[in-house]
Order: sequence, then structure tokens, then C-alpha cells
Amino acid sequence: MNKESFKILKEINSLYTSKDRTQHSIDSEYQRIAKIEKQSTLNKEELTREEALLSEFRQKLTHAENEVDKLQALIEKSQAHLNQVFTTEEIKALESQIDQATIQLHPLEEKTLELMQEIEDHEKRKEEIKEFLKGCQETIKEIQIEVDDAVIPLNKEIQSFQARIDLLISELPENVVSKLNQLREKKLTHGPLAEIAEKKCSICSFHLDQSLIAEVEKNLKFKTCSGCGRILVPGNALY
Repeated sequence: MNKESFKILKEINSLYTSKDRTQHSIDSEYQRIAKIEKQSTLNKEELTREEALLSEFRQKLTHAENEVDKLQALIEKSQAHLNQVFTTEEIKALESQIDQATIQLHPLEEKTLELMQEIEDHEKRKEEIKEFLKGCQETIKEIQIEVDDAVIPLNKEIQSFQARIDLLISELPENVVSKLNQLREKKLTHGPLAEIAEKKCSICSFHLDQSLIAEVEKNLKFKTCSGCGRILVPGNALY
């Protein structure tokens, strides 16, 4: 390694930082769409649940209405028979049948009204969800245009950064490039490079041997910090 190689290494790192920052801007733009799509997905799931509930309530309503119809028919039939019987026993039997049917009828009629109200409420919610989903699709189309306009120049920046990186990388030793790529894959918070400050790694504060410091600072040797694994950059290559 030489001083120029370390400077190239620093420039590459700076370009990668700029490229990552630009990529983050692109991702943020697409997140605008992703947030709406997530809301849309959640509402589609709710719509499915509402449709299932509506189907269930309609089945219950049909059953309740059938039971009401049977009881009403039984009451009407029994009332009609009252005019055709003469014995006390027969009259009492028919009146008892009418009373029992009437007792069963009232809660069924209430249940029918409750089910009708449930269906009305869920139909209303279903329409609200459909309207929301329609709005989501329109909003996504509008934002997509904005995102495309914003992302196109950002992608050109990334291409420019990468072209410069590729050019500079071709000037570095293969082992240095390999190590740099390994460190970048780890997505280290403060990047893959470190300086030597007060005999310590400037990032992790690991104490460095004097012999290692001399090899880096004086002999410009390619060395890494034993603490964090970052590439150590000599002070005279920082500017």
C-alpha cells in the first residue's frame, strides 16, 4: 500500500456512503407507496371479514324468518280452527297452542330485527371500506408519478457513484478490495475505516500495539483493528 492507495480507499468509502444515502432517499420515496399499500391490504382483509360476517348474518336471518313464518302460520291455523271446534277441551288445546307459539314468536321477531340491523351496519361498513380502497388506488397512482419523477435523477446519481467506485477499485490490491467488501456486508454503523487516535482505534477504542501503529503510520502497511476488524488508515492519508 502507499499513501495514494489509502486516499483512494477513503474516497471509495465516501462514495459508498453517498451512494447508500441516495439509496435511502429512493427507499423513502417507495415507502410512501408501501404505507398506502399496507393500509390497502389491511382494509382488503377487513373487507373479507365483513363479507364473511354478512354471509353468516344473512343465513341466520333466513333461518329466523323461516321460523317466524312457521309460527305465524301455526297461530293463524289454530285461530281458524277455533271457529270449527265446540268442546272445551279442544278450545283449550288450541288456545294453549296459540299461546305457546306466540311466546316463541316474540323473541324470534326481535332476533330478526337485530339481525337486520347487524346486516345494515356491516353493509355500511363494507361500502366504507370499498370507498377507502378506491381512494387508495387513486392515491397510489398519483404518488407513483411523483415517486418516478423523484427517483429517476436519484438512480442516475447512484449509477454515477458506482461508476466512480468501479474505476477506483480497479486501482486497489485485490486483498484490500475483498476486505472492504466483507466489512461493508456487515453494515457497520461508522463504516469500514478507522483512524489511529492516542494509540487506539478511533471507532472501538481498542488499544493498538506500538509495532502495529508504526507499520500503518510509517510503513503504510495494510492492517486492521483487532477489536472491530476495521481497516486502519494512516494519519498522513487523511487529507
